[in-house]
Amino acid sequence: MAAQLAVRQVDAAGDIGNEKVVIVNLAGNVDLAGWTLRDLRGHVFTLPALVLHEGGAVAVHTAAGTDTVIDLYWGLSAPVWRSGEQVVLADPSGGQHTTFTVP
Repeated sequence: MAAQLAVRQVDAAGDIGNEKVVIVNLAGNVDLAGWTLRDLRGHVFTLPALVLHEGGAVAVHTAAGTDTVIDLYWGLSAPVWRSGEQVVLADPSGGQHTTFTVP
């Protein structure tokens, strides 16, 4: 079964303390190792080895923090996302899997 991941939402775009992208898994179990989140300006976050179970979600926070199974931290000091921008979720081979436009 092909991975069925989606970007559900981007919260607090432009606010480094609260900015995050939420990824959900709609079917099966997916190892996120090597998947990437990126924008069209060159910011790239590579997801670590983490199995996201069907129905599960993980939040990628732009700021620094301590990773858990439901929260990952990019470690940046400035926000990445802004209204109207596209979030691209790509598989480990670099193929675009899905996009989401920041509201």
